[in-house]
Amino acid sequence: MFERVIKDKIDLSVVGDYIPERQFGFKKGNSTVHALLKFHTDVIQNLRERRCTVAVSLDIEKAFDKAYHDGILVKMVNIGFDPSLIKLFRSFFNDRKFCVQLGNEVSRFGSVLCGVPQGSVLAPHLYNIFTRFSS
Repeated sequence: MFERVIKDKIDLSVVGDYIPERQFGFKKGNSTVHALLKFHTDVIQNLRERRCTVAVSLDIEKAFDKAYHDGILVKMVNIGFDPSLIKLFRSFFNDRKFCVQLGNEVSRFGSVLCGVPQGSVLAPHLYNIFTRFSS
């Protein structure tokens, strides 16, 4: 519930649209079907105008795991996030731990140095911020 409240706060506090128009993933009301329809429409239009179509598809392995915490925070500052939200996210990222269990064995705790929590309501928004803006 808390994460949903923060997500709504992000949506209200961000200066401008931080998700590119042509991005369909992690965007409310869009899906891969929308991306395919847009691509199809563009290809047909370009064929009619005797223009070529170039497509680049990018699939980043373990993408959510690669989002650099300090990079996300710097980009939040650049976007114009409210300082209290930036402070909250600094705390959200700080001192996160993990361990691995295999059968009855449990590893020691390690520090999470980057990545956004998968399954979190905030993860797609944080990843979009990480990939969208230059520092």
